[in-house]
Amino acid sequence: MVMSISIGGIEFEGSNNSQNIGALTELMFPEFPQDVCADVGIVLGAGITSLFALNEAIGFFESGQISHFMLCGGEVVNNLLVTKIYMQYFSPLLKKNELPFPGDGETEGDYMARYLKNYLTKTRGISGEEAKKFFTVENASKNTGDHFHNIAELDVYKKAKSVNLIGLLPLTRALMTMRAEEAKNLSPRKIATVTNVIPLPGINRNNWDTFEIGGVAIAKNFILEEFDKIDKAKRLNYFKSGFCLDVVLKDEIALAKTLEPSRSAVGKLEETVADYRFGTNRI
Repeated sequence: MVMSISIGGIEFEGSNNSQNIGALTELMFPEFPQDVCADVGIVLGAGITSLFALNEAIGFFESGQISHFMLCGGEVVNNLLVTKIYMQYFSPLLKKNELPFPGDGETEGDYMARYLKNYLTKTRGISGEEAKKFFTVENASKNTGDHFHNIAELDVYKKAKSVNLIGLLPLTRALMTMRAEEAKNLSPRKIATVTNVIPLPGINRNNWDTFEIGGVAIAKNFILEEFDKIDKAKRLNYFKSGFCLDVVLKDEIALAKTLEPSRSAVGKLEETVADYRFGTNRI
């Protein structure tokens, strides 16, 4: 008898991932609304790819869809395995777009904050203490659970009724982790939309399982590694450990669609804004 399990409200048949590509796509590439506003943008650091996530958050800031950045990540960027593995892919993109590389001993949160401060100064003329009003840095976390545990104590997060989770694809586990922390803290559930960022051009929800760079199935390998963490068929998974709380993605998406529709950007952006930012894929 073939075992069937439900994750994120999506049915998986058996344990052969090649037979569950459709289900994996629905789970890891959920189509949350991108045209809504949220009180804060939570940018989850991911090693060398952190600035690509921040770039998307800046886009939401420019269009008035978020007004405050929460920059999360306490790992030293250059020490992370994800940085060492993917540096060969992202280093050329950083150079091409004249973006800063992480400094020695610099955490993900501080790396993003350095870039964001430069952005605010260059495009808005905002610096110093005034710039700090627009962002909060959480630079003590060592994992996704720490992110949400640590920011739960911050006033800007407590006051927020809605959030945009912004980070490297896939963020389904991050949403499940946020729900687990809310349950542990007995805190109100925030309405969340999710922005999955794919820094490498050409990868999308239709080709992630076949896309290769130099013969390496980079997207498929990364997504399957993430899926292993929340695969209920595994003896050890993040639900059993209490790190994650399962959700029904279609309900989460429906709730996100109740958020206020995006407003037009206030005023005309300086031309330097377009020069400062760089392109990524958004899901």
